[in-house]
Amino acid sequence: MPSKNPIVLFLIAAFVLLMTCACRAQGPALDGHRAQKVSVVSREKGSGRVRWRSQLRAHIIKAEGTTYLYFEEKGEEPAQGPERSKAWTSSTYSILEGNKIRPYLTNLVVRDSGGRAIEKVEKFYDHKKRIVVCNVNGRVQILGLKSEVADKQDLAFYLMGYPFDKKNDLDFLLVTHTPAVYAMTVKYRGKESINVGGRSTLCHKLEMLPDIGILNFLRVFFPKTYLWFEAAPPHYFVRYEGLESGLGTPYVVVDAVRE
Repeated sequence: MPSKNPIVLFLIAAFVLLMTCACRAQGPALDGHRAQKVSVVSREKGSGRVRWRSQLRAHIIKAEGTTYLYFEEKGEEPAQGPERSKAWTSSTYSILEGNKIRPYLTNLVVRDSGGRAIEKVEKFYDHKKRIVVCNVNGRVQILGLKSEVADKQDLAFYLMGYPFDKKNDLDFLLVTHTPAVYAMTVKYRGKESINVGGRSTLCHKLEMLPDIGILNFLRVFFPKTYLWFEAAPPHYFVRYEGLESGLGTPYVVVDAVRE
């Protein structure tokens, strides 16, 4: 059920009103580059079987002196063995500051094959107070944020802002839909050409690792997680390879093709 928490309802209502009054432009997604539709396909790496497909569209919204990247996604997951098919829709607002992207508002609804909502996720980020207000299936939690943060829903956009010129390690907090917060480190792994959508693209390769403090030496036993971004600015996301979600989930390859 939707949240009945008055604080959450007020924040969401205020944001919707702000966006209604905003100047909504079908303009560039990042730094003068035109918005484009993106088709995304996730396949199991071993068998090549399709796990899910989605369509994504992003564009700019400017309101009250702030620039937002807004994107919406519609996806479908076919029946997997005993599990029935699912479909989802999401809408995400992120704050654009130069090449930096910070999460602001996330809304996700997952429905079963009969159209019944089986999961609802709402997240509102207050960067001044360094908190994120999460409403997952009517249960509200407030999580503290102590450093740079990315939301699971806009991770690919967030990592487009990685310092590809300096190639420094990037440390940040990843907020999932559980909700939970995990410390992550991204390392640069060089350039390589990969084939996606019938064409070869020169990409930067990144590796994403969990930061588990003094136990970091155990990371060698974890399944690898890699992401590829176009070598040419603005470094569009091209591919993800890693666990679909957490430990115990399939190892997948997710390809994104711009239309």
